[in-house]
Amino acid sequence: MKHPFSRILIAAMLITCMLLSGCSLFKHTEEIETAATGFLDCLVAGEAADITAYATETVFDENAFTTFNADYLEEDFYASMDLDRSRITEEAQKAVRDYCELIVHSLLKSYTLTGTEEVKGVGTVTAEIVLGFDPDNIEPAEGSDAYAQMSKAIEDYQDKNLNELIDIYNNQGEEAYYNRFYSDLIPIVLDIYQQQIESSEEVRQTMTLTVERQEDEEKTWKVTSFTTAPVTEEPAAEGTTEATEGSAEASTEATTAAGN
Repeated sequence: MKHPFSRILIAAMLITCMLLSGCSLFKHTEEIETAATGFLDCLVAGEAADITAYATETVFDENAFTTFNADYLEEDFYASMDLDRSRITEEAQKAVRDYCELIVHSLLKSYTLTGTEEVKGVGTVTAEIVLGFDPDNIEPAEGSDAYAQMSKAIEDYQDKNLNELIDIYNNQGEEAYYNRFYSDLIPIVLDIYQQQIESSEEVRQTMTLTVERQEDEEKTWKVTSFTTAPVTEEPAAEGTTEATEGSAEASTEATTAAGN
């Protein structure tokens, strides 16, 4: 018959072994998933500013996150064209802003958590996400209906305004010419890009989020990084969290392409 004291020693050794191997008797699944779902809910809602409650500053520095940030996309649009926004009309500026907002609110439509684990105090959450459009295929492909529509719109604009544009160039200079050209064409081109987004088919991807406990007074758990990849398995049947208001987005390539 084993002495009760021996059972206590065995239990103590098992606990020590678990701790040394990176395991823990006290998992933090609830805290980890709260951070992950809070982060994803903000992306679905297109509210990047609210993500600070669920993610660290390191997330905002990652290139992947910039596609969910309308402010970044707007700045990138003007930078890609080497264009000072003050040079174009308020109507054109609004078209750029509306386009970037549409990207952010259309990208992430819903998600399903598919797994959560914690190893050595670091949580990993996987989720299947549904995108409202494919960020890599927003630019109208040559030969497509959208490409033909955009080409015709630009051609029609040139035919209608060529004499006036030449007059502006000759009498007001090159800068005034481009200011007028961009102010008129940006809304036309971005409208076609918006139609591309609104008519796109949904795309499924897998997102992996790293969640870590912070060294603050509350010992909160926050998302510190995330990656996305194509889905390789069948979608989960249950547990999908649908968007409640709007959707989140973005494609730097889309905004850059729109300006070219």
